[in-house]
Amino acid sequence: MRIVLCDDHAMWLEALATALAARGHSVVATAMSPAEAVDAVADTDPDVCALDVNFPEGNGLDAAEMIRRSSPRTRVLMLTGASQPALVSAALRAGASGLTRKDQSVDAIMHAVERVAAGATVFETQGKWPEPRRPWGPGSEAARAVAGLTTRERDVLRCLVDGRTTGEIARELGVTKNTARTHVQNILIKLGAHSRLQAASQIVHAGLVDQL
Repeated sequence: MRIVLCDDHAMWLEALATALAARGHSVVATAMSPAEAVDAVADTDPDVCALDVNFPEGNGLDAAEMIRRSSPRTRVLMLTGASQPALVSAALRAGASGLTRKDQSVDAIMHAVERVAAGATVFETQGKWPEPRRPWGPGSEAARAVAGLTTRERDVLRCLVDGRTTGEIARELGVTKNTARTHVQNILIKLGAHSRLQAASQIVHAGLVDQL
């Protein structure tokens, strides 16, 4: 796997790059600003760009959006040290495939990078974010949509929230990939979501994960 890393903390950046290299991955470039990250991705065409959200100058989310437009093959994993649930929605809007906390172990961060590279969506929120305010009560639109899902659709939606790929969903539930895709499409229609990421984000923000 070819990776570009971007963070303005040089020691942390070096530690993660070293750990990834020891795991057999190729860190093709490191950057210390969003602008450098955009240029590095354009120059190296990596599989994944792991990119911090906050910088003294520039915004990682803006850079993620530019990377997704200019290098659509590259998947973006946002890194953050902040405890802001709204970052999930912001990362989704920027086209990121994941968001994970920097205060986790290096192994956990590497696992997130590897899952994003494999095609999964990874939003590490459980146990890391403060409990969000929930303007969505039991009778909310989101709750009603979840209540209208079949048991199997709830299983599939739980997989989407966990960042599973179509192949992983099919294997876990013992169905074909085509059947898994059909379930995903039905879920998106029922939730009024345009993508898997949006569906997962709706469930996380509405506090409905425990109801799946």
